[in-house]
Amino acid sequence: MANDLINAPGGLPGLPMQQHAEKIVNVEHANTIQTQNTIYISAGLPGMPGYNPAPVSFSRDYFNLIVYGDTPLLSEGHITFEKKRCLVEDDNIEAHLKARFSPLTPEIIEELKSFLCIVACENRHYGWTDDDHYASVAQLVDVKNRSNGIEIYFRPIFAIPQARLNEIGFQLGMRGTYRKFNELNHSHWTVKAIDLLEVLNDAGLNPLNRG
Repeated sequence: MANDLINAPGGLPGLPMQQHAEKIVNVEHANTIQTQNTIYISAGLPGMPGYNPAPVSFSRDYFNLIVYGDTPLLSEGHITFEKKRCLVEDDNIEAHLKARFSPLTPEIIEELKSFLCIVACENRHYGWTDDDHYASVAQLVDVKNRSNGIEIYFRPIFAIPQARLNEIGFQLGMRGTYRKFNELNHSHWTVKAIDLLEVLNDAGLNPLNRG
């Protein structure tokens, strides 16, 4: 297993954070072991009034892929999707994951919140993008299942050049190869049964990883 996020300040440009992570193992059943991380995130500074880092635990078994519009969102916010773009597109989600997650019950939403996210706007070109185009690895904060759409709330943790995400699209399960069609061309929300941090660490794309 690749190294975790460890003891590194900052992250996204313009979004001051202090964060670190430790590897923990949650034994839910006698024969089931789920690998998780805990990150401590705060917008404050140590030693200043109001500084209170909050622990965020997440599973490394899956990650959320959230692709939207054409404007990078590199700060905390939310995105509204049509329901037909969320966890149900057969070309972008495996059948067993669609059946498991698409009902979006409160219990399922809580489970989805335990997965890290890639939050990215659509590629500027077909299957690739420019070097100054950034996506983020983020925490899924909340999901609101409305009658007329789904609102996804997120909090960025660190930025990634999106051009590099295109290059490792196969390893991220995004279908396609660099400069060809992949899921970063199309606005939607899906889930991948992939250890996101392991892929990013192997590609040298986790700025908080010290090796």
